[in-house]
Amino acid sequence: MKEYTRQLYLVHTIMPNGQLRRYEEVLGKYKVGFHTTIPCLGTVNDKVLNSLGVSSSHREYSQALITDSKLNELVSELTEHLKLNKPGHGILFVTTVTEAFVTGMHCRVNLEENIKMEVLITAITNYGQSEDILEVARNNGAHGATIIKGHGTVSKEAEKFFGIAIEPEKEIVLFVVDKMIEAQVLEAIYEAGKFEKAGAGIVYSQPLSLTRGISSDSK
Repeated sequence: MKEYTRQLYLVHTIMPNGQLRRYEEVLGKYKVGFHTTIPCLGTVNDKVLNSLGVSSSHREYSQALITDSKLNELVSELTEHLKLNKPGHGILFVTTVTEAFVTGMHCRVNLEENIKMEVLITAITNYGQSEDILEVARNNGAHGATIIKGHGTVSKEAEKFFGIAIEPEKEIVLFVVDKMIEAQVLEAIYEAGKFEKAGAGIVYSQPLSLTRGISSDSK
């Protein structure tokens, strides 16, 4: 497996329904490698939604995996095209990907130790494969998980680089695990999901600076 030290980021965008086409046009311009979109329904009141920059409870949440060379320009153009600087048009935030296994490649970044000792592991796999991912993660020390149904697209350029041919239905599995077992859980998921095969999926981890609702919070 080839190893790379390139920096990867995950751009999170929450937008009202009807903006996905504009969003994908911007991603296509920058030949963004991989992104997945999840339809969401808000459960909070209008006052809270407005404070978050979202005026409707029906919206879409998208994650896009990109390299550092594209980050600033992409964020600026998404902000302009989606009018994120205006109330009610959505929000955007960025997290750092510390490690990712993608089709025979191992991308890793050396970062300073985080204050929190947990990391978020995200596995995106084809529909019906989440149970296998859950089982192997639990066997390697992971506890709770969240599964989200979604769909994704990938550019032709990205398909050559990432080896991912997106199917209409995807499953996104989220785990919060102790940093000490991060590597073993990542590798176990990569092997169980057969992510070395084109189109099988992707797994990556992100540092967490703040968590709530986890038993270790009080430590």
